[in-house]
Amino acid sequence: MILSSIVQSIYAIRPEQTRTSRFCALEEALDNWLLELPEHLRYDPLAARFNGTATRLPSPNVLTLHMKYWCTVILLHRPFIRHLSGVRNKETESKASHRSQDICVQAANRITAIVTTYTEKFSIHKAPVFLSYYVFTASITHVSIRKSASRCHMNPGLRLTSSC
Repeated sequence: MILSSIVQSIYAIRPEQTRTSRFCALEEALDNWLLELPEHLRYDPLAARFNGTATRLPSPNVLTLHMKYWCTVILLHRPFIRHLSGVRNKETESKASHRSQDICVQAANRITAIVTTYTEKFSIHKAPVFLSYYVFTASITHVSIRKSASRCHMNPGLRLTSSC
């Protein structure tokens, strides 16, 4: 339902003010969805991979659920990276654009970490068909961000994605 609302509100041809005003409500809905997940469905892919924290390995369907969540985060923030529609103040526009860019990079890094875990622990041959879309979305995010600016927190995700 949130994904559908994002596509209808952000990607549909509408006045720019409408997209900007819906953005905050959709971002809040996504944040609440993640925070309200039951404990057995929670998973932080970067905690285990980069912090050395021992976490239980979730089932493939939970990994897929989180890939879809982070892909949805990218879909929400991607249109606002270059400029924030309806903002008159260039300083505010720039801060909002950088925030969306940082969130997209973090989401792409999480997708990459989940896909890496998935391929290490489960058979990629039995992976859901949308896995390729999640990898594609994360890869495009890494490449486009790297092309526009050199960000140090993006590089690990780009290296991992290139091995997929």
